[in-house]
Amino acid sequence: MLYLKKCLLEIKDRLGPVTKELGLQHKLGKGHCGDLCLFFESSDADGIIWRAPVSFTFPPQSAIGQEEITWDRVRIGLQETAVEPIGTNGWVSFVGYADLEGSPIEAGTRIPTLDSAFEQAAEYLRQFPLIPEDINVPGVVDDGDLADIWKRLEAECRARGVEHVDVGRKGGTDEFYSFRYEGSKVEIVYRGNEAEFVINGEVQAAVPKHEPRKVLLELRWNLQSIDDKASITRGR
Repeated sequence: MLYLKKCLLEIKDRLGPVTKELGLQHKLGKGHCGDLCLFFESSDADGIIWRAPVSFTFPPQSAIGQEEITWDRVRIGLQETAVEPIGTNGWVSFVGYADLEGSPIEAGTRIPTLDSAFEQAAEYLRQFPLIPEDINVPGVVDDGDLADIWKRLEAECRARGVEHVDVGRKGGTDEFYSFRYEGSKVEIVYRGNEAEFVINGEVQAAVPKHEPRKVLLELRWNLQSIDDKASITRGR
């Protein structure tokens, strides 16, 4: 593509040694409103695509009316990605995404010069983890509401002596927490827009999953109910 040729060649020249070192390929893809985006990615043995938090966004030729795009028209996407453990059985949540909007190369901004653009791009490529582009990746949480409540759920569980909380996925989209408490199996299943509370295989309640306060209150109520039943059983 002649329109992008000079920019793509300069990117390859300036960032090629870094991407080669990291095992990343330069891939053109679609952005918003006809934009083209250059991503840096790799695929694993299962064919899952992992993308770096760096991108170059090019508006379509029809939008700027130039034979060849110039750097003042290019936007650079730089995101600080992170990996957070969720549950205690090895699942994780990836925080961040590819910035398809990007920032212009402009004096007085985050990216004041072309040299600084490439310096920052190389830094981000090396410093921040790749993010999976696919969903249903084994061991990777898709549901942001489930991930967001983990720290508070962990504190509630540990206060009651629960150290092991599994995370899993069933039916392709439903993700859940699962643990044992006072001999009962407790599951919090994130299905659709709700968090369902399932005790020993029976649904007890469902609350809006995007309201963490209600999720925690329902959790406490269910655990207290289990406590009460266990106390009655012990008292017999």
